[in-house]
Amino acid sequence: MSRRVSSVTDVSTRIQQRILRDPVAHNAYDSQRLLVTLGRDLRAARLALGATQTEVAKRAGMTQAELSRLENGLLAKGVTYTTLTQLSHVLNHTVVLQPTAAKKRALPERAIARVHRGARARQAT
Repeated sequence: MSRRVSSVTDVSTRIQQRILRDPVAHNAYDSQRLLVTLGRDLRAARLALGATQTEVAKRAGMTQAELSRLENGLLAKGVTYTTLTQLSHVLNHTVVLQPTAAKKRALPERAIARVHRGARARQAT
């Protein structure tokens, strides 16, 4: 049994190392991590009020399923500012936008090779 746990840990470590090396995967991971953190904060605020997802969602003009996906960080396209302001009003919180500079990362050689290969294919036609 411990061998299986060890192999799962090894796989998790390898996946995490790959994410850290691949800029595209790293950006996607960072974006998803931010959505999960936002969802946890929204859930904590809702629970602090003692409200259900259905109550908050109805007052914010959204469905309970949408709020559930938001609280679980499962919104593929993120969340809009309008939705956040509606939820913040219902939850007695304030939305604060904090602009940050984007991190510049060099493209990996694989991505550069794919771009060049695609350009040559278009030139040949």
